[in-house]
Amino acid sequence: MLKPMLALLTLAATTACMDVDGADVSRNYTGSLNGCPGLTGISAQYSQSVAGMPVRCGPQSASPVTFR
Repeated sequence: MLKPMLALLTLAATTACMDVDGADVSRNYTGSLNGCPGLTGISAQYSQSVAGMPVRCGPQSASPVTFR
């Protein structure tokens, strides 16, 4: 009885502080819609844009998601 109760309390405590509507999340999806240049074979195949989301190639200077 104690373990299920602790699990429920933990779940309630962690979800209470989550922002479910995403209002405080900023998305910076900058990148290429044509894949990363210079890649061949399977690397090129898996670096293509999916559902209109850009591909981030190489080292990044900014995180794609920031939280306030």
